Amino acid sequence: MNQLKAGALLSYVVLGLNTAVGLLYTPYLLRMLGQSEYGLYSLVASIIAYLTILDLGFGNAIVRYTAKFVWMKTNK
Repeated sequence: MNQLKAGALLSYVVLGLNTAVGLLYTPYLLRMLGQSEYGLYSLVASIIAYLTILDLGFGNAIVRYTAKFVWMKTNK
């Protein structure tokens, strides 16, 4: 149970760090790229995020079932 608490705490720390880095990095990126290029950057990032969500876990399922198949073939 101790590892579960540590994992949950670590997840919150990573979430907070990602938020902090995004908030600090955005003004710098906006200044370096300009408004129009930043808009294009944001559009591409949104499209990539949607495609990642549409993956629906197929990548993880492929890894899981490939490992299961290989294990079954070696332990006949």
